[in-house]
Order: sequence, then C-alpha cells, then structure tokens
Amino acid sequence: DTLETVANDGFSDDDVASSLNTIEFHLRDPRSSDPLEISYMIDAVGKWIYDRDPTEGLKYEDTLRALKEEIKTNGSQIFQKLVKELINENNHRVVMNFIPSTTLEAEQRKEEKDRISALTSKLSEKERQDIYSTAKELKKRQAAEDSPEAKATIPKLTISDLDASSASGEYPRSVETLDSGATLVTHSFPSTSGIAYIDVGIDLSRLKYDDVTLLPLYERLMKEAGTTSKTDAELLNEIGQHTGGISTETLIRAIKYDDSYDNAAFNDDNFVTMLFLHGRVAPEKADKLLDIM
Repeated sequence: DTLETVANDGFSDDDVASSLNTIEFHLRDPRSSDPLEISYMIDAVGKWIYDRDPTEGLKYEDTLRALKEEIKTNGSQIFQKLVKELINENNHRVVMNFIPSTTLEAEQRKEEKDRISALTSKLSEKERQDIYSTAKELKKRQAAEDSPEAKATIPKLTISDLDASSASGEYPRSVETLDSGATLVTHSFPSTSGIAYIDVGIDLSRLKYDDVTLLPLYERLMKEAGTTSKTDAELLNEIGQHTGGISTETLIRAIKYDDSYDNAAFNDDNFVTMLFLHGRVAPEKADKLLDIM
C-alpha cells in the first residue's frame, strides 16, 4: 500500500533533497564506511568485472548533475517511475524459506568422514607415508625461525623515510572565538573533497558521578528523541538535507598523575568528561550544521 501511494503521490521535496544530499556526501566522501582507497577500488571493480571501463565507477558528477536537473524540472517523478516499474509492476518474485536443521552438524561430520575414507582407501602405504611426511615437514617449516636472508627481503620503513615537515602538532588556535567562550582549533588537510569536518566538544567534567552514568542514555536521546520544535523524523530529515551526518560521542578519561601507577583509582574529581558532536558539511552550510548542533 505504501509503495502504491508513493508511486501515485510521489515524495516530498524535503525527502528528495535529504536523500540526494546524503548520497552526494557518500560519493564525495566515501571514507565513512571504508578507507578511501578501498572505496575507490570497490567502485572501480564494480564496473571492471563486467568488462566495462573501471574509471566509470569513479565518475559521478555528470550523472548527479543530470539527476538534479531532472528533479528540478519534474520533482520526484523519476523515483515514482522506478518504484512503479521495478517494484509495483514487477511480477518476478523469489520466496525463500529457511528451515533450521537439528541434524546438520552430524550430517556434516559423517560427510567429512565418508569423504576421507573414500580418499584414503585408494592410497597405497607409500602414498600415506608421503602425505604424513609432507605434513610433518610443513609443520616444521611453519614453526622454524626465518633466516636472516629471508628477513632482509621484507620491506622496512624507517624514521628517515617519513616526511616530518607536515607532521607538526601545532594547529592555529583561537581562544574566546567570537566572544563565545569557546576555543577554536583548525587543522587543514591537502584534500577533503570540499568537505568541512566540525567537532564540538562540551566540557562536562563538573558533573557528579551519578549524572555521568546517565550520559550514554542522554547521548542516545539526542539522536532519537527529536527536539522541542521537531519530531525525530523531522530532525533526521533536516540533518540529511543540510549535512553529511552528525554523530555523538561521550569521552570519559581518568587523569593520571606523574607519581601514579596505571591502575590507580581516584575520586570523582579526577576525570575529564566530554560530550562531542561530530559533523561533516559543505563549507557554505557550516552555519546550518552548527544551528542543528
């Protein structure tokens, strides 16, 4: 019924904008799911294994631009058409029933024993001894220490191979930014695909221990319970429409003193407690991200 309604009535402009923005962020910054290089490899291989140009999997600007023009002209009709043709009017179905077996393990063990028996029954005594000797030699080699010559063939990275010029730990710092009481730390990267990453850390170290234990619940409510002016669905829609996603993280760390040992336990006053809001956004919408936060 829902799919029929969608095919007939379409999607709201906010839903389309939110979904399109989320997809565009994933295309421009796929590292949220996998390392960047792995994401590029998967996208290229997805075309290559069908004998298509591997670089097709890395190109999306023209397709994205055409899709935006289509949506600008005809709204959500392109999606209504896909739902109608590929789902509602698609008569191809596969129904799979998964029925657990209480005898599967026993069956697998028997199958393995029967297979081994069938193989060994065809072996001569010499062939059996050869297999035994080979296995024994393999275990011996696996347990043996590698020779200095073999170890020398392993590539090694030394400190002299590293470029220390870009590894400075000093980042531009602005105290009392815009008279807000906040300290702003900026860090530039050679390339972020035009995306700004913003982390807001709120110091909650003055909270008492009983209140700190409630932070994980509070953190979850921040993402799932909406706000005083927006439902949870409206809030998620706004996040998807204007940002590349917002996540939260509670950081609780004990302060360690020079004269203390690693497992020392202190009273409640010796913990740093922070609530972090992490977000990514196109620079021109940074103010919107901060508003939502």
